[in-house]
Amino acid sequence: MITGIQAGQLSFYWPLVEPWLKKACDYSIDGTTVEDLKLWIGKEEAQLWIAVDNGIQAALVTRIVCYPRYKSLCVVSAGGRHLKKWIQEAQDLFTAFGRYCNCDRIEIHGRPGWSRIFRNARVAAITITKDLK
Repeated sequence: MITGIQAGQLSFYWPLVEPWLKKACDYSIDGTTVEDLKLWIGKEEAQLWIAVDNGIQAALVTRIVCYPRYKSLCVVSAGGRHLKKWIQEAQDLFTAFGRYCNCDRIEIHGRPGWSRIFRNARVAAITITKDLK
């Protein structure tokens, strides 16, 4: 079961999910840190979701992003274990939540392997970076 965590519950759940989200942030190309995620969730600028099955199995963070011509539910971070047990429910939940929030699409910023996991989705772009410092 995947459930949303309210900002007021963050102090209880954060120590349980922070290691997974920190590991995911280590791959972030935009410099997002686990501290950024916690701040956004606490300010209700992002949503924390947990997958529960005999304990917490995963944590996912989403944000609503408004672009000039569309609105998107963006999965900005995800980490955990036993992916096959919760990934389909996450996809279904995010589809429903995105529609509820009047989003036009869902987007995921992550490593290439996520493109094999989210079925019925397409790779819309790639990001190429070159460090200058």
